[in-house]
Amino acid sequence: MNLLEHNFQASPVISRLFRFDSVEYRGEIASKVQRFDARREGEGLSLIVTTIIRKDEGLIWKSCEDLLDHAVKTAAAGMQGLFGFDLISFDLGAGIGNFNWTDFAALLVNKSRKLEVGGSVLVQYGSLFGILKKRVKEDWGKIDLHTSVEVFGKEPEQFDLCVNRLIKVSSEIQGPKILVILDLSAKPVFKFGLADQTERLHKLLEKQRNSGPDREIFDIYVIQKTGTIELFAQFNVY
Repeated sequence: MNLLEHNFQASPVISRLFRFDSVEYRGEIASKVQRFDARREGEGLSLIVTTIIRKDEGLIWKSCEDLLDHAVKTAAAGMQGLFGFDLISFDLGAGIGNFNWTDFAALLVNKSRKLEVGGSVLVQYGSLFGILKKRVKEDWGKIDLHTSVEVFGKEPEQFDLCVNRLIKVSSEIQGPKILVILDLSAKPVFKFGLADQTERLHKLLEKQRNSGPDREIFDIYVIQKTGTIELFAQFNVY
């Protein structure tokens, strides 16, 4: 399913990168790391995405996750069949205080009625995007909720550990790729110029770019409320 045919261009991830010809969701390839297959200017590539929030804001995400879980369970009571719902893009800062979870539950019920077993549909509610899939036909309803938001448990100075993990996970994927870290934090984890963080990141990026003729070629984007940064360009590492 080409998600761009269903307004995924407006999602918190895609809207802050650049325009693609197509984007398809391939699922979680490691804990809290999702893969999308995309085409841009006729070329195929993989988007490897992880979504994080800093640990001192983790309770905010936990509250949202609890509300999302409640909405999904409410929706399931009005559905027939076993479903899965994967949260694939979300923005805590885009009017989340006005998010009507009852309306979201009703939207899930309506979407479910159009699905046959094995079918899936992109669900958008404000800044929330997810994939609803019908797995089994039943007289009762149940939805298995899966979210891929990670509470970054380290100090901001250790942000390089998040970047390095994404590099390692993506190394299993062949071909061109773009690595994306979507930071939901009100106070972003990455801040260029933060002494220890900057030094550690610069060393990691230099090591990656100088790893020999067989090194992987990719970009690493950090998307945060203050803007989008490509790390290699930010650190002048080419």
